[in-house]
Amino acid sequence: MQTKRAVRQRECKLDFNHIEGDPVTAIIRESSLRDIAILGRPPGNSDKNRSTTFFGDLLSHIRTPTLLQPHDFIGINLTHPAIICWNGSIEAANALRSSLPFIKIASEVHIVSIDEDKGTEIPPDAACKYLASHGVNAQLKLLSSRSSHPSDTLISTAQNLQAGFMVAGAFGRSRTHEYIFGGVTRNLLRSCPLPLLLVP
Repeated sequence: MQTKRAVRQRECKLDFNHIEGDPVTAIIRESSLRDIAILGRPPGNSDKNRSTTFFGDLLSHIRTPTLLQPHDFIGINLTHPAIICWNGSIEAANALRSSLPFIKIASEVHIVSIDEDKGTEIPPDAACKYLASHGVNAQLKLLSSRSSHPSDTLISTAQNLQAGFMVAGAFGRSRTHEYIFGGVTRNLLRSCPLPLLLVP
């Protein structure tokens, strides 16, 4: 038993590197051969504009799934329900596919699509069929955001379902900051109360 425990400890060994210079460039470089990047989100009373600019620069260039952890949230409970934010975009599809190892652990999976009076490239039932092909029975929730911002609807839904984490698509380098952070993504970055997995 001691031998097995020692083997597990060696397998879980962590490496720590001290890197000087621009943090965005360093994170992008260091995460290039990593499965996931885990970052802490500053507390709510921090400089929101600076924080938004930092994550804007990062998400515009990083190609590694990035888990954004609220500053006061300890760990991540992958066995709790998972919320998949679905807007029918290619980015949402990439997020769904890349987060599949996490999704399979969740006790429930909810694909949440907000009605914003615009067509989608990929219908939400296609996302359900994709997960079903991997043995995941997802529940589809089609919600209206007419009385509140879509990000508020997503957050309240996650809280009501006692979700352990939320998955959303990040945007590619072809988008400008103003377009990237003009709505849902910006608000989730600022105020999502649970771990948020963003996938480029």
